[in-house]
Amino acid sequence: MSRLNLRCFGGVEGEIGGNQFLLATDGSSLLLDFGVNLSRFGSYFKRIFSEPSSREELIRANLIPKECADPSFASACVLSHAHTDHWRFINMLQSNPTAYASPVTLKLIAAISSRYRKAGLDNYSAVKFFPLEFQKKASFGDIEFEILPVDHSIAGASAFLIHTPEGAVVYSGDFRTHGRLQPPYHFWEAVKENAEPLIALICEGTNVGHLSVPYTEKDVETALLAVVEKTKKLLIVDISPEDVDRIRTIVKTAEIGKRKVVCTKRIIEVLEAISKEEHVQAPRPGVEVHKYEELKHDVLRDPSRFILCTSFYSEREIRELQPPAGSVYVLSSSEPFEEEREVDFQRLQNWLNIFGIPILHIHSSGHASPLAIREVVKILNPRLFLPIHTLYPEATANLVADLVPVLVPKRDRDHYLGVP
Repeated sequence: MSRLNLRCFGGVEGEIGGNQFLLATDGSSLLLDFGVNLSRFGSYFKRIFSEPSSREELIRANLIPKECADPSFASACVLSHAHTDHWRFINMLQSNPTAYASPVTLKLIAAISSRYRKAGLDNYSAVKFFPLEFQKKASFGDIEFEILPVDHSIAGASAFLIHTPEGAVVYSGDFRTHGRLQPPYHFWEAVKENAEPLIALICEGTNVGHLSVPYTEKDVETALLAVVEKTKKLLIVDISPEDVDRIRTIVKTAEIGKRKVVCTKRIIEVLEAISKEEHVQAPRPGVEVHKYEELKHDVLRDPSRFILCTSFYSEREIRELQPPAGSVYVLSSSEPFEEEREVDFQRLQNWLNIFGIPILHIHSSGHASPLAIREVVKILNPRLFLPIHTLYPEATANLVADLVPVLVPKRDRDHYLGVP
């Protein structure tokens, strides 16, 4: 029987993001994501002003493994979704393997990467992207895998069911169970129908080990609607540009509150990129949402008629609009957890304070609650559980240790997943 190993290069030992996992048999190897750890990146580089100049610099900073310079490093790669901490360094692989992902994920990656310089480390022209429809299979060597839809704070997200000579492995990617638009089936339902034994569940644990707020997207809608009703002037909502679920929620509250939604450029680019994907149900630019740049003067003239969607703690719109008293700012994305983002957020707060604009935090996590993770483990009952994408891997292990055997993966070490 073929030997089944997992080697981890990122997303372990207390890291959220930067997922880089190599699943290998005797004859084939499959990369599970190949993203950037944003916190580690910020420790060595700075966007625009001090970008990495070569693959070698990224290797020295331990952002990518030295093995990725080997043309035989990986046979293929699967990308779970379009957040950069899961795909950003796919172009650093010397082997240029085929990268499989859902069609929506690839459209979002194209939209996001189009903002880059398209030169040097930002050039993705050599990457062979291949769209894979949900519950469709692809294979190479002795590995076969299928892509399964998940609920996450970005459209097109997926988990993967991987078939090997030793049995099945599930890679959860990032997922949750409390979004507005649930997939037609959950990945654990599809896995349960699989007859072969489930060797391992490689599972995210982002919300384990710290205060977790169990708000659903419906809860966000209720809270936002209450704010809309009480806000006399401009309502500004900071969101992740790719969080289509949140944009749908804002559109719904705007309709009830008889306001028009205007969005900054990055948000509009995302919606335009997936506008033809009917199952995503993305709000349509020019219909449900409108370009801020085109309606800026209308917002200035009568702010009470609008909800402005912005992102990345941008203070530029605050400076431009000088919101009048009675306006409200809602942070409807994650709080900053990196030093650079904390500086950005403080800069935003400083400008909001000049105009006396209160800040509210109304958000629903893009990740599964600890209780949801336990439920998935109960349903799947894998032979082995591996916690990843968490600040607290030991706590995530202890969360389910009474249910299944647990292996806490380490960086740059082979972990045998098969039956002893």
